[in-house]
Amino acid sequence: MKNRDKTMTRREALGVMGTVGAGLLASTIFPGTSLFAAEAPATTTSNFIDITQYLTSNQTSATVAIQTAIDNIAENGTVYIPPGTYELERVETRYTNAGGNGRSWHALKITKPLTILLEGSLVITTGVVTGTGTDGKAISTLYGAFWIEGAKDVVIKGSGQIYGTTKPTAEMNVHTAQCGVLIKASTNCRVENLSMKNLSQGVNIFESASCKVINVKAEEIRGCGIISSRSNNNLISSCVVKNAGDGQISLWGDTKGYSNTVELCRISEEVVPNRQGITVENERDSTVRNNNATGFYYAIDIKNGSERCLIENNEVTNSRYGIAIRKGDGGTNGMNPSKKITITKNTVKDLPVWTSEKPVFGIFGQVGIGSGHIISENTTEARRMTYKDVMITGNMTLDVGEADGNTEIFGNVFYTR
Repeated sequence: MKNRDKTMTRREALGVMGTVGAGLLASTIFPGTSLFAAEAPATTTSNFIDITQYLTSNQTSATVAIQTAIDNIAENGTVYIPPGTYELERVETRYTNAGGNGRSWHALKITKPLTILLEGSLVITTGVVTGTGTDGKAISTLYGAFWIEGAKDVVIKGSGQIYGTTKPTAEMNVHTAQCGVLIKASTNCRVENLSMKNLSQGVNIFESASCKVINVKAEEIRGCGIISSRSNNNLISSCVVKNAGDGQISLWGDTKGYSNTVELCRISEEVVPNRQGITVENERDSTVRNNNATGFYYAIDIKNGSERCLIENNEVTNSRYGIAIRKGDGGTNGMNPSKKITITKNTVKDLPVWTSEKPVFGIFGQVGIGSGHIISENTTEARRMTYKDVMITGNMTLDVGEADGNTEIFGNVFYTR
């Protein structure tokens, strides 16, 4: 088989298909084979296209077939990708910039309202890192799957999977090079019920509004499993992110992000214990509620100039800093004080053992984080809540006279184990 280092063998592809199963073999596409035609005839109307009608026996990827269906479907129609394995290829003219991380290539581009329905299908992207540029960023042939640009009412959903053949590593210094779905400059788009693995990012909502990511599973991701960047009024709900990079779910405002919500998600880290779980950075009026996070350095991390954000009713376990308000990470990300953050009704438990080398906090407020905060009705271990170097053991009013108002700490419950 050609390109052995870049593509999956028949055995390897079945190995990552998971619940899709070997039973789909009859309709599965493998590079270099002639298994392209579905057994059932393709169904086509102006509002519905089965992509198998565009597949031919001499194709080595499904990119042209799927893009042709996308181009030919009527607005608000459905492109159907039936059960099977579909390897995509990078299109050199299909790239964009998503957040200052360099060019992001994709196999497929969507610019009009439509639905992509992946039912039991596995979409594969390949590529490798070939070197490092003078700017320190990786040079690679990596690419993502779906790029939504300047569109509205796009839906990508189903029981399908989007996988990379190789997980990008930290040494590759790639973040947006291999996105499962990139939503850019778009409104009212939705990604639902998909699984993603071995990518640089799962879903990136970039400079977009009123989008939803619902019931998506992302694991073994180099960067964020799901990120809302420079965007507003987006919802990330009921998602599962596991073993991704820093900010497994991230709200990155960069002065432009506001009114975003992360709710009912489960995030966990089992491999690298110094990572961040849910990050809220330079966001305004955004909400993180009813989530479960375990195994992090900072499980929920609010930082760098965030304002009026609500952190409510989350459960955090086995993390060195359960919920933190910090100035930030420094460098190009900045370190600015946050204002008027409300942390309420959260539970932080099962903390690691405190040592002099590795202090542990349920709720942590760093010196220099700003003022006007409310920390109330949370439950955590005794002597594990600190605010600007003050150990909190009961109700307190701090930051008196600060420009952004007092910080009120009250009604918290401390337990001893």
